[in-house]
Amino acid sequence: MRFTKRAVLATALAVAAMSTGPIANSAHAEPQSPGGSTLQKDVDGYTLWTKLTTKNATCTNTSAGTWSVDWVFSAMVQSPEFTTTITGVSIPLGGELAAGNSLSQPKSYPASAYRANTFTSKGNYTGTADVTETVNFINTIKSGVGTRNGSDVVDTYTVKSPCASELVLGSPPIGSGVFVPLDPGRVLDTRNGTGKFALPEETRSVKILGEQNVPVTGVTAVVLNVTATQAATAGFVTVWPQGDRPTASNLNLDGPGSTVANLVTVPVGVDGTVRAYNNSGSHLIFDVMGYYRSVTTSQRAGRYQPVPLTRLVDTRSDGGAPAAGQSLRVQVAASTRVAIPADATAAVLNVTAVNSRQAGFTTVYPWGIIVPNTSNLNTNHEGENRANQVIVKLGADGAIGVFSDPGSDVLVDVAGYFTSGSAGLSRSGFFVPSDSGRAHDTRETVATIGKPGLLATRDARAGEVFKVDMTYAGSVVVNVTAVNATNTDFLTVYQSGAPLPITSTINVEQGNTAPNHATTALGISADIAVFTHGGADIIVDDLGWYTK
Repeated sequence: MRFTKRAVLATALAVAAMSTGPIANSAHAEPQSPGGSTLQKDVDGYTLWTKLTTKNATCTNTSAGTWSVDWVFSAMVQSPEFTTTITGVSIPLGGELAAGNSLSQPKSYPASAYRANTFTSKGNYTGTADVTETVNFINTIKSGVGTRNGSDVVDTYTVKSPCASELVLGSPPIGSGVFVPLDPGRVLDTRNGTGKFALPEETRSVKILGEQNVPVTGVTAVVLNVTATQAATAGFVTVWPQGDRPTASNLNLDGPGSTVANLVTVPVGVDGTVRAYNNSGSHLIFDVMGYYRSVTTSQRAGRYQPVPLTRLVDTRSDGGAPAAGQSLRVQVAASTRVAIPADATAAVLNVTAVNSRQAGFTTVYPWGIIVPNTSNLNTNHEGENRANQVIVKLGADGAIGVFSDPGSDVLVDVAGYFTSGSAGLSRSGFFVPSDSGRAHDTRETVATIGKPGLLATRDARAGEVFKVDMTYAGSVVVNVTAVNATNTDFLTVYQSGAPLPITSTINVEQGNTAPNHATTALGISADIAVFTHGGADIIVDDLGWYTK
């Protein structure tokens, strides 16, 4: 007896290959309608449709790849016996198709039924270029007139080059590291025993390795929040690993009594310390936020992934500004405002205290722990606006807390996040520290056109000056200082050539100087852009970069 009803076949394909062992990636699709299909075959009066739903394979460490095949028969009668067999791929991945590489629909399967089955296969791709594969399916129907075959060639999926073996890829850039976030902890407070730095200038060593859960080996750089307080005079602070002090600064104080904080990313000297130079006669406070662990192969956790600069919170419009001594909860991972995965371990944020009710400090911390005895930014008087970049561990629910000692409105802008151990193997997002040095200074008229004015944007060639290899570099880490501000206003650091984002980086008062640590994607020619809303001279000091 010959069947005359039509049958619908929906085939979903997913495969993956990895560097040094078999891997898996699977896709499952509900049955597709003919209108959404890409391939069509007529076999013995049955029309078979095949639709590819997943095209890009990625690297994981699972034991086998999976090819998922789903089908449904639309006939209101019993379906025929049906078999699908994978006969091969166009470019061998290494490895092999496993046993059981055919699937059968048994005869007299109930009408209008849906059934899903899977193949398994193994691969070991070691190439360095992206490759496009084609898979051949033989679809066989056994009906009243005998066995009939229809051959469906399904393409394409792409195996990406990060799947290449470590041997083929070679070594990552020298000094590469991945970020390990820590609960904030204090490693130095000169108010407790050692006293202020002397005038006119003094340099001290600060022990880092072995303190506050920072290991004694394998550390390429450390992330610190450095605060200068109770300054005797105007001045600046520079933090560096060892050797001669670089021509760079990390934070600036405007005069006697002032308190200023700034984030600092710095390598650690061979003796486990960093050097701190201070010519303001102030106290110094060092709070550690995390460190970079040395790596030589592809990694899953701790890789920096940039996102478009996005404002997560503005309590001036969102409401909920914390009162003095209260915390604001901010959802960072799995936020509705930016694509950050729920399992992200830490985030790069710019946090601004606006219209401070009085002098005081702000602390950013992983939500769910007790507010730590640390701080991230300081305001010196009522009404001040002050910003600081924060690299902070995320709480178990992907949130942070912002504790406001004086009570103020809060702005939180996000630049990127760090991956967890469930992310794919990759070399994207390794941090490579640089020797601190000056990349841009608008006060030097030889290489610039003078002080930027109102609503002005200047490009700083941070990557070019420090000979960053643009083959690998995706984002740069810099210290940006606004000097002798024309007006009380803000500056924004962002990717050169990109639209100006609705975020801010530095807030500075008229005539004053304000620094901030900034992380931003590099534009064409390894540029970053600095927008001055109110006008100010600009200094850019290089700290390092992330691989793309």
